[in-house]
Amino acid sequence: MGSVMNGWDLIAAARQRVLNKALDDVGSIYHVEKTYKLEILKIPITADAKIDIKAPNIKVRPGGGTKVDVIFPMSGQIAVEGLFTKNLDNASAVVTTDLLMVESDLQPENDNTYYDFIVNLKEGFIVDFKTEGTPKELEILVGIVKNMLKDLSDNKTYKLATIKMPKELKEHKALVPHLAKYSFIEDPKDIDNSVLAILMLSNSTKEGSMTIDNLLLPDGSDSGLLISNDIFMNQIVKPALIDGLKEKAKDKSEVASKISTKIEKGLNVIYNTGDIKVKEKHNPWISDLESKIDNGQFYAYLKVKANVTFMDIHISTWVKDWYEFYIEDDEIKMKQTKEEKDKHTSVEWWKWLIAAVLGPLYLIIFAIIVAAISTHVPSLGGSFADIAKQTVQWPNQKYVKLSDVTSPGDIIISTELGF
Repeated sequence: MGSVMNGWDLIAAARQRVLNKALDDVGSIYHVEKTYKLEILKIPITADAKIDIKAPNIKVRPGGGTKVDVIFPMSGQIAVEGLFTKNLDNASAVVTTDLLMVESDLQPENDNTYYDFIVNLKEGFIVDFKTEGTPKELEILVGIVKNMLKDLSDNKTYKLATIKMPKELKEHKALVPHLAKYSFIEDPKDIDNSVLAILMLSNSTKEGSMTIDNLLLPDGSDSGLLISNDIFMNQIVKPALIDGLKEKAKDKSEVASKISTKIEKGLNVIYNTGDIKVKEKHNPWISDLESKIDNGQFYAYLKVKANVTFMDIHISTWVKDWYEFYIEDDEIKMKQTKEEKDKHTSVEWWKWLIAAVLGPLYLIIFAIIVAAISTHVPSLGGSFADIAKQTVQWPNQKYVKLSDVTSPGDIIISTELGF
């Protein structure tokens, strides 16, 4: 499976049902008691409104995109002078609008700026009022409700996500976004399964595509963070691997030039372009190295050779390891799921020499990657767990826990939200 990121480095995603639960948790009712003087259908209108507006729900529009329907349940009375009085019991205003990205009122950190993605009730939105009435009455009610919602936006903000970004971009960090946009993704089979995706660039500078043709999150996951295969392999694994190999190499200066990346089946593969001599007795060298995501697991291949000259023995051995990510104690960890080995020498009973000479090298890739994903790394902007829990916050979120991590190509960290 290739990348699903469409050119974005990071994507935070939450399903419609989760966002609506968060909005419902607001629990507040906005009370309107006001006289409106308007001109609707070229008719001067005076209307007295006594309305309760409940917390909204969102509904992703057919085909998804940047527009969304925001449904405001309403009850009360609207009396239009000289024309009609409408008692509202199960009425609702359906607002078709977009999201605005605005600087948040709360700024808890000096080095970062927090931005809110809020429902746009300022301008350019469309209102459809769901209640009984003649076409003329409904058109008048729509005009009144539209003004009512503009008043509402002056007093109350409905935010769907909050993101933090550095105030000054001194350097790109692999897991810290410097640009964010959004898109709604519809699930036509189950509308509550639809997704709001916050699309982010961290290390890249060119924006990805706004068209996302899959729901991003695994079945059973209601929210999470996706880290692109490119970011994971090139900005996390590769630098850590180079640094780790330098500690073992005879010539540290040659390591970086001998580790490269190529694309296979849409995914990044790290490999060596030349032998890397290791500072161990008998002068072994790494002849082949490969690291990638393979069938949903992290894969590492290492082939090491040595010439034991005083015994006239040539040693050549390789190991292939597969690891999977898992969650333990709210941290991301790795465990080995499979291993294949090959050991051979010109004399069978010299096999004991292989473990003595080459054994420690087999652990190097695993140790490097474990350190990279489990610790705070300045060049990343944090650890995997930090980023998954802190980069994007959803409305009225009280806590976030890591629930699962999968690697179908990109890294998908599923989270559980508490409201």
